[in-house]
Amino acid sequence: MSKIVIGTRGSQLALWQAYYTRDLLQQHGYEVELNIISTKGDRTQQWNLSFDKIEGKGFFTKEIEDALLQNEADLAVHSCKDLPTEDTPGLNIAAYSYRANPYDVLLIHPSALDATQYIPLKSGAITGTSSARRKSQILLHRPDLEVRDLRGNVPTRIQKLRDGQYDAIILASAGIERLELDLSDLTVFPLSAPLYIPAPAQGVLAYQIRKDDEQLEAVCKILHDEAAYQAIRLEREVLKAFHGGCQVPLGVYAQKDDQGMHVWISKAAAWDAPVWRSYQYLTTQPEPQQLVDRFHAMKSKKVWISRDLSKEDFFCRIMTNAGFEVVGQSLVEIQALDFSISQQPDWLFFTSKNGVKHYFSKISYAPEAAPKMGAINAGTAAAIRALGYEVSFEGKQADTSAEAKAFAEMAHGIILLPQATNSRGVLEEYLSRAISLPVYSNQPTEAVAEVDADILVFTSPMNVRTYFGQHELKAHQQLVAIGFSTEEAIRSLGLACIVSYDPMPWSLADAVMHLSAS
Repeated sequence: MSKIVIGTRGSQLALWQAYYTRDLLQQHGYEVELNIISTKGDRTQQWNLSFDKIEGKGFFTKEIEDALLQNEADLAVHSCKDLPTEDTPGLNIAAYSYRANPYDVLLIHPSALDATQYIPLKSGAITGTSSARRKSQILLHRPDLEVRDLRGNVPTRIQKLRDGQYDAIILASAGIERLELDLSDLTVFPLSAPLYIPAPAQGVLAYQIRKDDEQLEAVCKILHDEAAYQAIRLEREVLKAFHGGCQVPLGVYAQKDDQGMHVWISKAAAWDAPVWRSYQYLTTQPEPQQLVDRFHAMKSKKVWISRDLSKEDFFCRIMTNAGFEVVGQSLVEIQALDFSISQQPDWLFFTSKNGVKHYFSKISYAPEAAPKMGAINAGTAAAIRALGYEVSFEGKQADTSAEAKAFAEMAHGIILLPQATNSRGVLEEYLSRAISLPVYSNQPTEAVAEVDADILVFTSPMNVRTYFGQHELKAHQQLVAIGFSTEEAIRSLGLACIVSYDPMPWSLADAVMHLSAS
C-alpha cells in the first residue's frame, strides 16, 4: 500500500490511540498519516449535554465511519466500548488490540477522602460521571453519594475535580494510564471487577476498514491480539443479545483462563433502577444468548445468611435492592478473650473482622509505629483501614490456603496471627514461625430455629455443622458456600452447593442471583 490514512477524533486520548497505531504500522514499513475528525460526541461535550439527552448511537464513531465510506480515511481507530454492536453497512472490524487495564477508577479530591469506607469517599460526596452504567453501580455500593453528570475529555474532567466542582470522578483506567497523567495530588481508588463491572470491551481498540479493502485487512493482522479477542467477542455478543447501546446501564466482563471463561454481568433498567448481577464460569464454548436468558430468568426469592446483618451490609443492600427478602443470623457465639503479647510483631495477619475487632480492643499503635498488616480478604482489610491502619497484604481469593501461601512468600520477622481459639491452622501450615494468638472464642449456638428461605448462604464450616446438626435441608432449598472450607463442610454431609468465587459480599450476591434462576 502506498499510504494508510487513519481517521481519528482529536482528543488527547484518541490521538494517543492513533499515534500508537501509526507507530506499529510504520515499524512494518507502512506510510501513515492522520485525518482528525470531529464527532457528535465531541460537539455534545461542548454543549455540556449528557448522552442520554441526545438520540442515536455511535456518538464518537459515526462521522469517522462516514469518512471511511467516502474514502477520506482508510482505517478508523475506535475505543471498542464506543462502537455499536451492529456493523455499519460497507464496513467491518478487521482487528482488535491487546487489552489495557479494563477497569474503572475513582479519583478522589483530598477533601473528600474517608478511609473508613470500603469505597473511601465521605458521605454525600458529589461524584461525577455521565455513564449510566457507572452511575447505577456506584449508587448500588454507596447510595449516600450525589451523582452529577461530567463532560469533557479526560484532562478536562480531572481539572474539574481539582477545581472543586466534584468531590470524586469515575474514569476508565486505560485512558489515564495511556496518557501517563500525574495524579499524585489525588487519591486513586481502583474500581475493579467483581466489585465493579466494566463496560463491554473496555480497554480495547477496534480497527475498522471498508469491507472491500482486502489488502488493508491483511495489514491489520499486525494490530490484532487473538487472546484479547476471545473475551472481547463474548462481551460484545452479550451486549448485542441484551439489545444494549453505550447508554444502557450494562456491565459485562469476561476473563479467560486455562479451563474456561469467567463472565460477570451487571444490568439495570435505568441508572437509578435496581441493579441485578450474575456470575458464571463456563468450561464449554459460551453461548451469549444462554447467558442472557439465564439473566432474565433470575427472580427475587427469600434468602437466609449465617451472619448477623446490618443496613450497611452490602450483601443485604444488593439483595433488597433487587427485591429479595433477606434474613440473617450467626449460628456462632463470639466471646472476647484476655490476652497479652510479649514482643512487638513485625507483621499482624488477620483472618476475620472479629480478629481485628478483638485484637484492637486491647492493643493500639501510633500509625507510624504499627506493625505491617495483612488481611485474608477485602472485608477484613476494610475493618483494619477503618481503624486508621494501612494494609500491606490483601487476599483476593476464596481459597484460604492459596492466600496463606501468598502471604508466606512476602512476610518476614515475627508474625502474629490474632484469631479464634479453634482456628483451622491453615496459615500455620505455611508459616511455621508464626505465633497464633487467640483473641476470641467461637462456640456453636445451642438452639437454632429452622429456616424456611429458598436459598441458604453459609459463611463458615461451624455455621454449617451447627445448622445441619439440628435440621435437614428442605427439598426446595439451595445452598451457597462462602469458600472452599465451607463447601467441604456442606459436601461432607452429602449436600450440593455452589461456592462463591471469593468471600466478599458482592460475590455472595452473585451466587445467590445465579441460583435464583433455577
